[in-house]
Amino acid sequence: MNAEALEGRLLFAIPKKGRLYEKCIELLSGADIQFRRSHRLDVCVALNHNIALVFLPAADIPSFVGKGDVDLGITGHDVVLEAQMDGLVTEIARLGFGKCSLQVQVPEASPIKTVEDLAGKRVVSSFKHLTKVHFDNIDARLHLEGDQKTNIGYVGGSVEAACALGLADGIVDLVESGETMRAAGLHAIATLLETEAVLIKSTTPKRPHVAPLIDKIASRIAGVIAASKYVVCQYNIHRDNLTAATAITPGRRAPTISPIEADNWAAVSVMIEKKKSALIMDDLSLTSGNLYKIFCDFLQYIIKRLFQCGLRMGDFEAMRFDVLGKHMTCFHNFSVPGDWISFLDIFALGQIPAITMILYLLPMSFCAIRETINDNMKVATRTCREPVKNGLILSFSLSSLGFFSKNHPKETRFSGI
Repeated sequence: MNAEALEGRLLFAIPKKGRLYEKCIELLSGADIQFRRSHRLDVCVALNHNIALVFLPAADIPSFVGKGDVDLGITGHDVVLEAQMDGLVTEIARLGFGKCSLQVQVPEASPIKTVEDLAGKRVVSSFKHLTKVHFDNIDARLHLEGDQKTNIGYVGGSVEAACALGLADGIVDLVESGETMRAAGLHAIATLLETEAVLIKSTTPKRPHVAPLIDKIASRIAGVIAASKYVVCQYNIHRDNLTAATAITPGRRAPTISPIEADNWAAVSVMIEKKKSALIMDDLSLTSGNLYKIFCDFLQYIIKRLFQCGLRMGDFEAMRFDVLGKHMTCFHNFSVPGDWISFLDIFALGQIPAITMILYLLPMSFCAIRETINDNMKVATRTCREPVKNGLILSFSLSSLGFFSKNHPKETRFSGI
């Protein structure tokens, strides 16, 4: 193929082989970039776009894109950093495949347990730059200079064999499933970075006229990634439970809610993450039992019991509830416990939640309140390690308290942490 055939075309670099190649071909197909690649040729033109595909080693793609010789490329985030091109390329999107970790590994039988133990010894890697940056920081922290510094060597392949061959005391290599690492008798002691495939473009492009086409291809690829991650979920819900249900299924932007013939019911259509679909359906099924109201009753019960144990408004600086990974903080200037309950509107409640309550107590009441709670509520408490404030951490579970029975128990056991 001659240079004239490439004139005016967007040049799109694709890994020619390795762990990213097959996924990239699937991605191009999903974005409707059609091409025929002749045997042994690393350049071909798209049949339905003004694009030329250039098949290159993944390690070379950041340099080609960064220097503007290629307009667009797919490679690993780790490769961009190793090539020191992160200042010359822009990551348009993370593509969700090719995920792995760059880890420091040592033999299982080695006395080396931490990266500090490995500092000053021999380390080999095919990621020499990233490894050197990491161990230079450790050497500086440990005041290692000259010959005492970590000796970083380069190995292009079969890095995991270096320790067994006596070439190194430790290695830095990519780990996906960990099978190769374990087969070589190695284990990880630190992670340098988490990486995946990325779509990149030049920060200073040489062919600005292809910018609209870059945006179109990037948009299509984003659509393919979204389609692989999300599915459409459709369900009918009583309007009394609509707020709780849409909090569980907020969608990528917002759910579509439509009225239906049944009185006071609505139809909801929304995008949900495919990998979480089963859990979300479980959560939605519980909203029909009005779990939101049950939870509010439960929290009122907990607060009431705390005050029965002797906790007073003036004893604490703040109270925080962690529910389903979200939290709220209630400061002491709210006059009555009932005011706190109104803040629950911000929570998505759709499963049997474990609630963590953190009491930020004033120093003078810390020990007394802890003893009172332990004696009266039979809850295992532990000290909150957040800076400045003293605190207790308590954990409760709706199911363990029997809150799905019609009549709330007057006395029950609390599960503690």
